[in-house]
Amino acid sequence: MGFVAPIGGGTIPPDIIDRLLTFGGGPRARVVILPTASSDPAESGERSAALFARPGVDVHVAGLLTCEHSSDPAVLDALEQATMVFFTGGHQARITAAVAGTPAHELLRRRLAGDLLLAGTSAGAVVMGEVMPSDGTGWGALLKGEAIPSDAGGEDPGKGAVDERRRPILLLPGLGFLPGVAVDQHFNARGRMGRLLYTITKHRRQGLVGLGLDESTAALIQLKTGLMEVVGEGTVFVVRAAAEGHDNLAARNAGPGVSAGSPGALATFGLSLDVLPTGYGYDLAGRRPLAPREAGLQRAAAGDQD
Repeated sequence: MGFVAPIGGGTIPPDIIDRLLTFGGGPRARVVILPTASSDPAESGERSAALFARPGVDVHVAGLLTCEHSSDPAVLDALEQATMVFFTGGHQARITAAVAGTPAHELLRRRLAGDLLLAGTSAGAVVMGEVMPSDGTGWGALLKGEAIPSDAGGEDPGKGAVDERRRPILLLPGLGFLPGVAVDQHFNARGRMGRLLYTITKHRRQGLVGLGLDESTAALIQLKTGLMEVVGEGTVFVVRAAAEGHDNLAARNAGPGVSAGSPGALATFGLSLDVLPTGYGYDLAGRRPLAPREAGLQRAAAGDQD
């Protein structure tokens, strides 16, 4: 079964690229770059393609920019032939608008049941989850809660001016390549713990697992086993909320608009947090962290790509 590899944005170090190529086709990999999220697709596609330039590796930038392109036979053929597909960064809403519910979406789901490796950085990582933080800041999520979609704005969440530091979180459906998971990126660099705490609290009864990815850090996940390996320079934060834990979301979101209801910040009980640097791992099926010795078992399992 295939692999999903969200990357937390920033510079992607060579060890991450090497790991992606190892499980995404090896020395004869066929890599398809999708610059769907970018405001400058040509530049973003070229820059991302250069990351995978290796002798014997075929790299192709596909023009999947709109939902019409997601039905283009040339795009679908490129995705069909790929051993690895890579979403660039930018704004995640561009990806979901172009891909969700399209033939390209269904093709990628089908290929992941085989041997495809699907990777993405920054915005390209967030879309992998079932639930997607699409806007807002960590502080805003804790203090103001959730925005309705019409309130959302901005092209690059987390980089607004000082008076936007309390911008409420906007949650939208992701592409669902990682069921039961929500991914957030630039995690420590942009102070996004509050976004993930709100997200998993809202979905505590569904058992949602939150993955907060540092920049220059990847979570390599084998879908067959649910085992994850951390690669890169930073850490992956794994956050969960107990199904029966207490929170004040119902009171805070009682009225129309943004957190109309009881004032005050988010309260949430029954949380668990695991902090995993490179070499560590996590069992998403068993809900337990893996020390390096156990994560080595994950690497052995990942080598069995049946």
